[in-house]
Parts: sequence; C-alpha cells; structure tokens
Amino acid sequence: MQRLELGLETQAELKLKVTSPEMLSQCYEHLFRQLVPNRINLDALLQLWVTLNCDSGHDGGQITFDPTRTPLIPLSETAVANLLNVVALTPSIQLSTWVLVFQTLSLLANQKVSTPSGDKSMVVSMIADSNLISAIKKFLSGTSEHGPLASAVQYTQVGPSATKFFYEFLMRLLIRCSPDSLGHLHELMLKLVYTLTAERGAIHCGLGPLDAQCKFMDVILEISFEQVDISNAISVIESISTLVDQHLMSQERVTCRSSSENSINARSCFGGLFASLLRGGDSKTAMGDSSRDLLMCSLLKLVNSLIQIKLGSRNNQVTTLTHDAVSDPHTPTNISLSNR
Repeated sequence: MQRLELGLETQAELKLKVTSPEMLSQCYEHLFRQLVPNRINLDALLQLWVTLNCDSGHDGGQITFDPTRTPLIPLSETAVANLLNVVALTPSIQLSTWVLVFQTLSLLANQKVSTPSGDKSMVVSMIADSNLISAIKKFLSGTSEHGPLASAVQYTQVGPSATKFFYEFLMRLLIRCSPDSLGHLHELMLKLVYTLTAERGAIHCGLGPLDAQCKFMDVILEISFEQVDISNAISVIESISTLVDQHLMSQERVTCRSSSENSINARSCFGGLFASLLRGGDSKTAMGDSSRDLLMCSLLKLVNSLIQIKLGSRNNQVTTLTHDAVSDPHTPTNISLSNR
C-alpha cells in the first residue's frame, strides 16, 4: 500500500512538472527551432501556443484574446527570430496564419527578456531583426496582380479580423518599445512607408490589401517623427508627392466650376481624392471605410507632419533614398537610414 501511494505521489509530481510553464517553454523552444528546416507546421504550432496563452471560461467558455496579456509560456529570442525568419521566407502565407502570427507576436511583445545588464523588452530584439520589417512588408504587399492606379481596379482586402490583429500588433510594438529604441523603430516605420510608396512599391503599384494599408497609415499618423533623419523624411515626401500626383492624373475627369453657380457642393466639385473627407457621414463606399482616396489622404497627412520637422534637428547633411538598379521588382533597396 505504501508503495502504491508513493507511486501515485511520484506520478502526480511528474504530471505537475510536465504541465509546468517551464517544461512547456522548453518543448516549444525545440518546436520553434524546427521551423526553419520546415519540419513543423507553422499554423498548427502557433494555434496551439496562442490557445494555451489565452484566457478561457469567462465568456461562455469561449477563448478570448487579449493583446496586452503576458504569455504564460515564454519563448526565447532565438525562437522569435526563427518565427520571423520563416514568415519572411515563406512564399505564400494563408490569411488565417497571418492572424496567428500577429497574435503570437503581440503576446511576445509583452514579454521581458533577461540579459546580463537586466531585463529588456522582447520588442527590442524584434526590431533588431531585419525579418520583422520584411514580414510586415510582405503582409502589406499582398498577392494582387492588378495594374498600378487602374481606375476600375478591385483592390483586395483581408477583412476586419486580420486588420484588427495587425493593428494591435503594431500598437504593441510602439507601446512596449524601450525609450532608447523608440527612435530606431520610428525610422524603420518611415523606411517601410518609403518602400511601399516609392516606384515599384506595393502602394505605388496598387497592390496589397487596401484595408490593412489604411490601418497601417492610421498607426503611422500616431507617431511623432520629430527626431527622424531629415534626409529620410525628404525622400518619403518626394515619393508620396509623386504617388499622389499620379493618382490625381489617373482620375476620369477633373471639373472646374465657379463658386458663384447655384447648387455647387463639395460632392460635385470633388469626385476623387478629397471626397471621403468632405462628404462627412456618407463617405463610406462599397469597400467600407477603406478606399484608395482615403489612403492617399492619409499619406498627405503624413507629408504635412513631415514638412514640419525642423531642418537640422538631427543632421544637416541632406541625402536621398535611392533604388538599386537591379533590385527586386517590389522591393526598393539601398535605402540608408543612418545618420551621416
């Protein structure tokens, strides 16, 4: 009888150790290391990890996702690097997998990492990894093959759920980033705007999910760019100005009418770029809140913010961001974001 009781106690202790967060973390560390050689299914791995880290039982038994929650099963910087590497290198990712990726990264952004000099935010490691911006760029670029600025183009959308989790992830980056690294994160975001709006970029060519791009610009407009490199700001202004000019020139018609005429209103005078802002309550289209015009207006708001940066606030030498002559079709390269 004593042996039986001892055996039961040993099994209970073993079960407790197996289900502990430390043991699960070790298991997931091993699984995330297998992502790079493609030995593990990314979708299944992330779905189980997110489920185990989410709260349940408080909403009719349904699992609820809280982006501000600290993961119960922490992961190392190596595991996060492997995840970003796989996402950046995978040619095609399903929308459901993108949702899991953003949920996973949102939770990991709340995690602290132990270092010899003390604890630091996981966001610091994320933004130091070049695959982070590559992954975000891939999501915003999409797979649409529509031509640039076609008047009748049907822009793709990823839907409210994916857009919501994408937005929450970007906000976690900004909120959890340490003050020492926040300037670098702002530079990376500005660089991404340039990549998307410059020639052969996704927004310039009319590619990618329009609703996600509009939500991305909502995040960008919440950032203060007072301390960014002035040369980078000038290059972004130039690329956006060229893009908006082409967008205006592609409109079907531009009508000039006298303000003294009767029955003149904003809708009849502005059928394009500023219609969504001037119409007020009826500005929604069949695409919902997202439209090409709304995206252009957000880009112009960014220009208005950038032109207020004081010249010489960070450096006095003005350079420009340039394309490599043999760069990827949708990836402008040779972009400098360093002080000179």
